[in-house]
Amino acid sequence: MANQTANIKDLSQRKTLQSDAFSVYAPVYQQNLLNVPILKPVLIIICSGEKQLESKGRAEICYHDQFVFIAGSNSIGMRNIPKDYSYHAVLIEFEDDELPLKDNGETSDPVDFFIGDMNALLRESIAQFLEISAVYPEELLKLRRKEIISLLISLGYEGVFATRRAHKLTDKITEIMKQSDAYSINIPYLSRLVGLSESTLHRRLKEENTSIKEIKDRFRMGTALHLIQTTDLPIGVIADRCGYQTHSKFSMRFKKHFGITPAELKKTRQAIVLPQSE
Repeated sequence: MANQTANIKDLSQRKTLQSDAFSVYAPVYQQNLLNVPILKPVLIIICSGEKQLESKGRAEICYHDQFVFIAGSNSIGMRNIPKDYSYHAVLIEFEDDELPLKDNGETSDPVDFFIGDMNALLRESIAQFLEISAVYPEELLKLRRKEIISLLISLGYEGVFATRRAHKLTDKITEIMKQSDAYSINIPYLSRLVGLSESTLHRRLKEENTSIKEIKDRFRMGTALHLIQTTDLPIGVIADRCGYQTHSKFSMRFKKHFGITPAELKKTRQAIVLPQSE
């Protein structure tokens, strides 16, 4: 069966369309990753290969020409599996306020992710988003992302409602880190920004089973993973960007978090050189 998402794959590879509105993960070797931090709700379209996901004892496979929608504020185990040396996934992140609430105000039991099949309407909507991503301003891209969400709901994927999280302090602090120098942020600075005393801030975060250190570390690891998967930057440069003073300390922390070193992960993206026939 022909890959019906070939057009999306082609568009995502065009240099003229490269932008911050979407990302592409395309390893040629299998990737096994533990505790992948999902900082924002994300739609992942599998154009080739397979993605295995595991969260809280639930394991599922997302095949090519399918999509998976993952809720923000999660850590999920992932296995990206190339088929015939090809794995290609397109990722589109959403803001929390782009995910709707039900009209009756009821809340759904939260889910970490759901998987669905691509169809002609959804393929066309995603393709159009990629085509305009490099030229449209953010306020218009935001409207197009909302259109994609509305389309998912109209197609019967009400799991979108279940992936919306209540606005938590952890999410707010993560957003602050994205918009500032995350690695120099301290407790007094955050307290002023969120309008809480330092003691109340610590107590509220403890109620959410986290801490400033854990949020900062999760943000660092998420940023590092994204840079290794989508750029050719040297690992030392990525370590520096993520606030680590030494390459070795960064590599040890990365291995402890994901179960693989940055160098090992980088190798999964290296091109395969096939022997030439005589």
